[in-house]
Amino acid sequence: MRSIRPPRRSLRAAFVALVGVAALLAAPVAPVTVGAAASVTPAAAAPVVLPASTAHGEGFQIRSVSDPSYCVEVDAGATDLRSVTMAQCNVGSQQRWTFSWLASGLNELIEIQGMCVDVSSRKPGDGLAVPVTFCKGTKAEHLSFLPGGQIEFAKGCLSIPRAGAGAAVFLEACDSTHTLQFWKLSQ
Repeated sequence: MRSIRPPRRSLRAAFVALVGVAALLAAPVAPVTVGAAASVTPAAAAPVVLPASTAHGEGFQIRSVSDPSYCVEVDAGATDLRSVTMAQCNVGSQQRWTFSWLASGLNELIEIQGMCVDVSSRKPGDGLAVPVTFCKGTKAEHLSFLPGGQIEFAKGCLSIPRAGAGAAVFLEACDSTHTLQFWKLSQ
């Protein structure tokens, strides 16, 4: 009695068949709802990834582009939670800032007493002046000075309601058409 063997496939044909099956298994399948609509859970928001900063160094004045006679200033003193506001540009140390360089290519914005601007307690558009706090190295302290002149944190960009004495420096959704979000650095 003679045994019957299946026909031999070429190695190439077997590989092509295997790849075809794998592609079918990997294809996305659309969800099917039967009966009442199922509850939908929103996808988690993707983390904000800031671009590398274009500023590194110390002793910078941060001038408003809308009125270069006004600079970013921190309230006097050495205590935690001092406010960041606008003032007439001067040679005082309260207007001197360091853009640290982090391995990620981002910065921390550090004032003369060694405290960082920290946006963790602020929401974009709340109009509240950002504070300086003891530097902790958190993401709420990380920022990027963008090529166009915006200072971007993960929550938004630094902005002002006007270039004037005492105006709060606050967070706002980044908008490349909003001139009150643009800054020029000088040393």
